[in-house]
Amino acid sequence: MQDSIVARRYAKSLVAAAADEGELRALFDEFRAVVGPLTRGEVIEFWKNPGITIERKVAMIGDMTARFDASRKLASFLRVLAEKNRIKLLKRVFEEFTQLARAALGETTVIVETPFDLTEEDKNDLSSILKRKLGKKIILEIRIDKDLIAGARIRIGDKVVDGSMKMKLRKLKESISA
Repeated sequence: MQDSIVARRYAKSLVAAAADEGELRALFDEFRAVVGPLTRGEVIEFWKNPGITIERKVAMIGDMTARFDASRKLASFLRVLAEKNRIKLLKRVFEEFTQLARAALGETTVIVETPFDLTEEDKNDLSSILKRKLGKKIILEIRIDKDLIAGARIRIGDKVVDGSMKMKLRKLKESISA
């Protein structure tokens, strides 16, 4: 719980710094490209290892941001995380940053779970409908879940619309049992 609060605070400060200077989109794209290698399993274990000094972690951030040719703003941000021994929260910080940055950019991520992949036409239709309803640019994230049988489950933030056959069968079973 505490880690989530700390991660959100760091993410908010990065969004605010980038938004003030009109750099949010570029920083968002750059952060996405850099965060993957910095949050791989073995690298995360390095960040979490209490036997590795903070100085060594800061040096590693310096090496990696130089290798990725990261902007001064992102490199400074990652260095602060390392200096404060918060670099182990990088993945969570990025998740919070993504949510806050998308909101600031007028975008929202919609997770669509279906038992099969959607056609491009279906994706476009769904995006158009959601854009009209929500008034935001929609970023669709399609996930295949064979357990759904048919239908779809749609997640928008903390709201879930479950139109899956699995849910309909569960409701039918509950109504018969009652």
